[in-house]
Amino acid sequence: MITRFRVQNYKALRDVTLDLTPVHVLIGPNDSGKTSLLEAVSLLSRSVTQPWGEVFHQTSDRYHNEFTASWDGAFFGIDGYHLAIFLDVFANNGRAMATSQSFLLMDSVKVDVAQRFQSAFSDHEDLRRRFEAVGYPDIDPELIRSQLGGVHFYRFSSESLKMPVVLDSRRQGRMEINGFGLPQLLDDIRNDRPRFD
Repeated sequence: MITRFRVQNYKALRDVTLDLTPVHVLIGPNDSGKTSLLEAVSLLSRSVTQPWGEVFHQTSDRYHNEFTASWDGAFFGIDGYHLAIFLDVFANNGRAMATSQSFLLMDSVKVDVAQRFQSAFSDHEDLRRRFEAVGYPDIDPELIRSQLGGVHFYRFSSESLKMPVVLDSRRQGRMEINGFGLPQLLDDIRNDRPRFD
């Protein structure tokens, strides 16, 4: 379970650290950053299970976001994961270029996993290849995914929920953040009672 989450430079969140409990409630006035914090947790989680091009979308000409999750009980010395995303738009051709950098937290010290220059998040570098590239071939990326991959963030909209869904095997077992695809998701998991509940 994630026990601490830190986000830097995401939307209006300059540098926020949250110590998490098994059941955590965020309370505050409108526009105080509650939704942005939940979105940031979701972005880090999705970054270890989905291609980055599907996770991070350009919202301005430049940004530099950093996300850090920590958990109790180290797996092979890993007690957290840090991801930094840097996006810039080059003036000569207007193409978005990004630098991504990720770290393992080992005994709460950052260990560089990979730094990579890529064009507009055009492909996803597998975590295992990252670990092997910097001398950690024995680290199973499933250890990171098991800690981060189960986070889901939904913000249902009535318009999306009432749209008809065509069954699609590529969407099996998931729905969009806005609730589109809920009927198919429920149909997919109807025989898995614990998951359905």
